[in-house]
Amino acid sequence: MKYLGVLLGLLFCFSCQETAVEKSMAQQLEQKFKESKVPAVVMGKITKEGDMEFFSFGPAQWDQPDPINENTIFDMASMTKAITTVAILQLVEQGLLTLDEPLDRLMPELTALPILDAEGKTHPAENVITLRQLLTHTSGLGYWFSSKVIANSLNNNIEEEYWPAPDVVAQGTYDWAFGTQPRRVFEAGTQWMYGRNLGIVGRLVERL
Repeated sequence: MKYLGVLLGLLFCFSCQETAVEKSMAQQLEQKFKESKVPAVVMGKITKEGDMEFFSFGPAQWDQPDPINENTIFDMASMTKAITTVAILQLVEQGLLTLDEPLDRLMPELTALPILDAEGKTHPAENVITLRQLLTHTSGLGYWFSSKVIANSLNNNIEEEYWPAPDVVAQGTYDWAFGTQPRRVFEAGTQWMYGRNLGIVGRLVERL
């Protein structure tokens, strides 16, 4: 009986200690959050036994009092690039396409994109885009924030008569749901630039 009492006492002490550690962790995280410029954050930890605990600080929306928590829905943004990459590589494994075949057969509207130069003029591209180039951001496609050429073209409201081709629209195959249309600023395979390549790969997954 004496040993049982000692055991229960030790378990109680360990439990109190663990609770104190958890409380200390929450307090430290909250202090770090208050010292940062981060508007809101959700953090979580999981043990090997599967026990989870979350720490949340800040509002769920900028102008609302409701606090953020582990059930708040976030915009994943470029996290989808990893998911899309796995999906297309599974299709490569299935033999539906290869990494290095020209994509003009599957996506003629993409490979027909001309090159937009620094002066805002366009000329036909010589190299056809491949899946490998899309996955490695070497296709020539960029974002407005990664290319001054693209940013300038947006600021100057350059007419985009070259995209999409009228016959593509007529066939009902133009389904690019982007705020701005893809722009190609160098020949595929010649440079690297972070761009909307994986968004195009997502369309390719849909098409296949």
